[in-house]
Amino acid sequence: MPFDLPPEQIAWVRFDFGNGIPQYEIHDAEYVKRQALIKIGSTWEYEDWTDLEYREFCRRKDDEHVKAIYLIHSNANLQEAMDYQYTVNTKGDCPMKGYTKVNWELTSGAEGMVVTESFDLYSEDEIEYCPLSDAFVLTKRNATFNSLKITEMPNPFHMPDVPEVGPATITQKVEGAGTINEKYNEEEQFWKFTMNEDGTVSFNIFPETKTTGWITYTESGDMRSEVKKRERDYPPITRGSMDLENGSKSYTTHTGEKIIQDCIVGESTISGNFIIETREALGSGKYTVEFEYDISG
Repeated sequence: MPFDLPPEQIAWVRFDFGNGIPQYEIHDAEYVKRQALIKIGSTWEYEDWTDLEYREFCRRKDDEHVKAIYLIHSNANLQEAMDYQYTVNTKGDCPMKGYTKVNWELTSGAEGMVVTESFDLYSEDEIEYCPLSDAFVLTKRNATFNSLKITEMPNPFHMPDVPEVGPATITQKVEGAGTINEKYNEEEQFWKFTMNEDGTVSFNIFPETKTTGWITYTESGDMRSEVKKRERDYPPITRGSMDLENGSKSYTTHTGEKIIQDCIVGESTISGNFIIETREALGSGKYTVEFEYDISG
């Protein structure tokens, strides 16, 4: 299948295979294969597409500027014919992509107890512009996150002359980890950010998840150790959205929060950092958001 037209006319190529091709297993051997020969520039490349649900190319990119793709189907099961359908779509545009990275750290303590908490999230997103809502909305995302909480407290039973009673400080650690992989149709799409007429950007840090998921928690320390799972218990991100101004800005609020933002709105990208530093009587914290999105579509 040749693709002779320039990227201005065919920017995007997507092969959809649905649930894949039917597999016939005889003596644990797979008899059906789907392979692809791909011409990029003057070079031919080989890929195995047997297990893929879809494969797409953005021909605006040098390393995805396909000129021809030939599919090779093989069926070594002579008892049954290979019968399935797939589609090739060239009417769409290259998906716009970007990422959001969130980090949150907090240290607090009182009466000898110190609690340190941290949370890291990285979301790799695909977005598109929705003219009805005048916003860039999520169409797909793959996110991973990790959390850690360490509690240190004096051991009330500790006696310096009797070490077997226990250490002077008891430590307890809880680690959490999870993933989120979601696609959205038109009715489900969340807005990720809007470009307002006054030059500000309304940025939705991490819209709520659509599907039920799991986090694995590992608890260990001087008191007890266990591993457990909780359903749809994603760690909260307290600041769901924020308004950013194009350029750099730094100020301190009446509550003592120091806010630093650096937002860059370019012709083809939007990127920035947003940092909140807090200092309170019981401790201090830092909340950081980093993001970059391609808006060239």
